[in-house]
Amino acid sequence: MTADIRFSVPVSRVTRTTLVVDGLVVDAPGGARLLDGVSFAVSSGSMTAIAGPTGAGKTSLAAAIAGAIPLTSGAIVVGGVDVSRLESARRGIGYVAQHDTLHGELTVRQTLDYAAELRLPGVGAEERRARVDALIDEIRVRPQVATRVQSLSVGQRKRVSIAVELLSRPEVLILDEPTSSLDPGYEATVMATLRRLADLGQCVLIVTHSQQVIADCDQVAVLATGGGLAYFGSTANLHSYFGTSSPAELFTLLDAPETLFIPKPPEPVRPMPGRPRTRVVRASMRRQLVTLTRRYARVTFADRRRSALFAIQAVVLGGLLLAFVTTGGLQRPHDALGQVTPLSATGMAVLLTTCITWLGMSNAIREIVKERKILVRERRAGLSAAAYVASKLSVLGPLVVFQAAAVTAISVQRQRVPSSGAVIGSGTVELIVAMSLAGLCAVTLAMFVSAVVGSADKALALLPMIVVVEFVLSGLSPSVHVPGLGALRDLAASRWAVQAIGSTVTGNSHNWWSAIQALAGLSAVAVTGTFLAVYRSLRTRTVRRARPSLSVALIGAARRTNPEMMRLSRAGGACLAGVALVVAGARVVLPLAPVTPAAAAPAAAHANTGVDLPTALAANVPGVVGNMLWLFQAGTQLGLDLTTVAYIETSQP
Repeated sequence: MTADIRFSVPVSRVTRTTLVVDGLVVDAPGGARLLDGVSFAVSSGSMTAIAGPTGAGKTSLAAAIAGAIPLTSGAIVVGGVDVSRLESARRGIGYVAQHDTLHGELTVRQTLDYAAELRLPGVGAEERRARVDALIDEIRVRPQVATRVQSLSVGQRKRVSIAVELLSRPEVLILDEPTSSLDPGYEATVMATLRRLADLGQCVLIVTHSQQVIADCDQVAVLATGGGLAYFGSTANLHSYFGTSSPAELFTLLDAPETLFIPKPPEPVRPMPGRPRTRVVRASMRRQLVTLTRRYARVTFADRRRSALFAIQAVVLGGLLLAFVTTGGLQRPHDALGQVTPLSATGMAVLLTTCITWLGMSNAIREIVKERKILVRERRAGLSAAAYVASKLSVLGPLVVFQAAAVTAISVQRQRVPSSGAVIGSGTVELIVAMSLAGLCAVTLAMFVSAVVGSADKALALLPMIVVVEFVLSGLSPSVHVPGLGALRDLAASRWAVQAIGSTVTGNSHNWWSAIQALAGLSAVAVTGTFLAVYRSLRTRTVRRARPSLSVALIGAARRTNPEMMRLSRAGGACLAGVALVVAGARVVLPLAPVTPAAAAPAAAHANTGVDLPTALAANVPGVVGNMLWLFQAGTQLGLDLTTVAYIETSQP
């Protein structure tokens, strides 16, 4: 059937118009077109359905209006202000995704209280509480106010998600499939709630497949396959406009866009005259840090069994080391120099460090990636990446310090630790300090991995491999001569943790301080990488930059094959490049003094001891190039291994 489609309702320019979508074009990263010149206008106090066949771009349209995905071209006007290129102005748009983005461990009241603290920084505590109470009554969840979100029904969770968005009183509220998986009774309840919001002046947009939801709306925007707008007008005239008699016939027609003439508005929609939105106040980083830390601590320790497991893990690992490791391994040697760490001490140090690394990484490896959707939602509330990362570290840091102290204190009871350490008066306390810092280093590394991978399953798949790598690099003998091995070992926190334990045993204060500084430096680098990864996920490009066609094809193919490996390869490539530069600078500018044979020692004593830079360059450049080539080869092999692991994970049913 061929239909000559025209707009049944022209684009409105009355003063009550709240939302104007003008020529919206959205392309996927691979180059596929998701939306093709969509234009319409919606007034306040109305409910608009966004309908169309599967794959027509309904969710893409909702996400583009809310700022969740960047535009290729076009404009979005809210309340007279063009918000398409102004991220802060999009805070006037509320977006409820299809899948709930709530912390299931919190109660309804706690969820709304924490959301109010983040979204209403300029409002007093009493007014915030009054607004939360009003919303609880408005969405009708007063009986469930003390119930955890994970125990609510699907419809009740959807209402809580709507309440979170309504806290900041947005002018436009967009909902993606709010009635999916609901029985007709719950569907009617949710639609009644949305109708009350529209009657109060809210502009409500609903992405839906439900014919009943479409019938309950005032107007409908229908998309055809290919992302074009096929109809915008009254829901009552929908079937008569297309000449269809049933939803199945209509959606079959829309799924063949080549038979349709998709019209464009006769002239571009211009921003309407109107009062600009009041500038949204953003909470300070310190205030966000306090709120996020309190919320994350409550989420982490809400389950008493999980909280008990944190302590049990430390006690069990410490008890295993106490029971099965040979006694006296950390006893200080009797020789005068005490520079060589005994083999027994090295073995105990490797086991203890591996246990601490496992605890720290297992605690944090999923903590950012599992909240990716929550980050996207709270980005519109002005979430600070630094406050978010710091809140995670504020909870996970003390937790791993407690675990490290418990494991260390239990496991060294029979190891004859020196009464005085290399720096601190107590050898046991010195070991606890070093192991606590090693645990913090493991936490920060796990947070970085969690920030760059795409799912919690991928993060868990990488956990054993990272721990094994740390275990191997912690105890490798320095006598093994492999190009680049020394530089690679220097990047392993376990290597420095083992050195710190050995320094306590031998009483070498210089090596102890070197190990502590290296652990602190690695932790700082990992925290910085985590911040940059989170910041990048919070910073959205409102308009997508055009790429050459070949680059689009290659990047699109790589992302379709394995998008997680794209992020990991970029992060790994940057780290390897940094390591190569450090190695090159250390080997060329500060070359090691050559070893003078014993027979030539008297003559060398009278020779000039200065370093000839050209000679040093000639002598060290081949070694530097060899190290850089080895790093490139090792990084390539690691990338292949990671790709294989991720492919196996993604191919599982």
